[in-house]
Amino acid sequence: MVSYIFLRGITALFSVLSFKTMYRVADFFVWLLYYVIGYRKKVVFQQLHQSFPDKSEQEIRSIAKSTYKNLGDIFAETLKGFTMNQDDFKERCVFINPEVINQYTHDGKTVILMTAHYNNWEWACITAPMVLSAPIIGFYKPLSNQRLDTFIKAMRAQVGLVLEPSTMTPRVISRYRGKAASFIFISDQSTWSDKAYWTTFLGQDTACPPGADRYAKILDAPVVYMHIYRKRTWLL
Repeated sequence: MVSYIFLRGITALFSVLSFKTMYRVADFFVWLLYYVIGYRKKVVFQQLHQSFPDKSEQEIRSIAKSTYKNLGDIFAETLKGFTMNQDDFKERCVFINPEVINQYTHDGKTVILMTAHYNNWEWACITAPMVLSAPIIGFYKPLSNQRLDTFIKAMRAQVGLVLEPSTMTPRVISRYRGKAASFIFISDQSTWSDKAYWTTFLGQDTACPPGADRYAKILDAPVVYMHIYRKRTWLL
């Protein structure tokens, strides 16, 4: 209950902040996390040294600070996104070449959209139904706090995104089989599954969850990677 009330309160606060003020608030929290609390700094620096063994300590420190800055911006943008209107999303999250996907779904095909937890995936997934012509289905892991889960799910689905629990993936895929739709898979999280795909990422052995490739074969669906990049930070 406390977590739910806190989230509702901070969401209400961010809803009235301008974007410029929002990023300033995010910078303050980043300063707290990095310099005062030291949130996961030991892990961050350890992994950066492992990933970039040839970089100097100054370069590692610069990357670490940029990482915290990015984390703060995404957190603030996510909270702001819970109460943004459609015009705000369309202005700040622009899709390039949506016709590639729309042509597939216009022809009655199911599309597998691949993306990653990179830059603001929340804004991208929320905006997708505004620019793509067929239903957009995303899979997520429900939170243990039901009130929080219901609230966050409603905010993410505010303009048409259909959210389904990841445990329901096979059943949902079967339901849409033969229909024009797009499934979003954010498959860059680590997994302990014995069916995981192992690869080398930033110089380290990394396990990735399987699934999207299998469903693409089952559905005979084209796979489109949705690359998300930050053009600039919105201050106005």
